[in-house]
Amino acid sequence: MHGDLELRAITKAHGRQFRDALAKIPKALPHKLAKLKLPELLKQDLSGYELRNAQTINKNLNLIAGIMAKAEKDGYLEDLPGWSNPFHVGFEIAHAERAPYEPFTIGELNALFASPVYSQGLRPKGGRGDAAYWFPWIALFTGARRTEIAQLKVGDVRETSGIAFIDFNEEGEDQNLKNLSSARSVPIHPELLRLGLRDYAAKRSLKAKASAPLWPEFEPPVADKAKSWSKWFGRYLASHVVDHPSKTFHSFRHTFKRACREAGISEEIHNAFTGHSGGGVARSYGRVRRADGTMDRGVSIERLKQEIDQVSYEGHSIAL
Repeated sequence: MHGDLELRAITKAHGRQFRDALAKIPKALPHKLAKLKLPELLKQDLSGYELRNAQTINKNLNLIAGIMAKAEKDGYLEDLPGWSNPFHVGFEIAHAERAPYEPFTIGELNALFASPVYSQGLRPKGGRGDAAYWFPWIALFTGARRTEIAQLKVGDVRETSGIAFIDFNEEGEDQNLKNLSSARSVPIHPELLRLGLRDYAAKRSLKAKASAPLWPEFEPPVADKAKSWSKWFGRYLASHVVDHPSKTFHSFRHTFKRACREAGISEEIHNAFTGHSGGGVARSYGRVRRADGTMDRGVSIERLKQEIDQVSYEGHSIAL
């Protein structure tokens, strides 16, 4: 938008102009428009497209602000007295205007798992094969993020001491976690075992190496495929279950956290399941180094197995 500026030349005026430009850019564009540079794109008639919301714009600004903060930390801007991050110019959003995610109700879960993907074996093209079937189940019984599930490798479904578990890590190609605490091992819930997740992984291992994608249609790069899958799931959810901005794939994560609380599982344990960092220095005590060099969550796999087996969805007529 402003040419190839050096970091030290970027001002808050640049940041505000970039913010206001983003506010005029729709959330989705046809390919011919998406290829245009920002100044050229702003000259087009974009009135027929839905605009992105303020929270999305703020997220983009925060990502760029993080780059600037790293540059400041590394001393690239220390000769600029009174320097202020030029991308800390996000929109103010009233609490009432924020759209928080909500957990699924039992009725919504029943409707989902009685829908054509589950009741008729339907595998829509947008759902990318068996991913359409497994992603919701795994999210419901692990609380994992969409991208974490999409980037799983065949070798990430493992077993130790007779306990089958899913290892969320950054060992393979195009595997990226949100933060350090996201690296974790989650025992496979009895319901996922009953549904055949371990068997599915075993069959994949006969055809593919441990480093191959667990889901055949999620070869790297995964990010764009995961976003595309999420859009398909949003449409599928709206058609068969519920059409509301607070109910998305991320709602599974909220549903799982609530189920953990209902089962009396401590916050420390269900944070270990979902990869939330928690608080306090003591939370980092007692951790053991994993085979990939990262640290575990400070709780044995045996204890995690005992706890996750308690998670249930009373009244869920399809799974339990």
